[in-house]
Amino acid sequence: MPLLRKEGLTAAAIARVLGRSRSTIGRELKRNSCVLDGAYRSSKAQERTKGRRRRCRQSLHHTPWQYVRVELLLAEKWSPEQIASQLPERLGFHLSHMISTATCGATSAPEA
Repeated sequence: MPLLRKEGLTAAAIARVLGRSRSTIGRELKRNSCVLDGAYRSSKAQERTKGRRRRCRQSLHHTPWQYVRVELLLAEKWSPEQIASQLPERLGFHLSHMISTATCGATSAPEA
């Protein structure tokens, strides 16, 4: 993307070349372009993305007890969709259906 941007292509043209939505490319350029010169640097964009991801992880919002409960249900062969739909009713907390053993930590909850 930086090379396409240097060639003077617009966000719409870059989107066509990469096979992505124009709004996706526009957001990426707006979010990760340098404040001083407006240049897009992919290495800097990757650093910023990692920082945002680290700060917003949903896993930090749940207690170790909640992870244990989800792990037990996964061990009982419940699907992630079943767990996500039943937790609010049975235990009073919400989780995305996008949970997995990697999200749950397989055997232990994250440090609080």
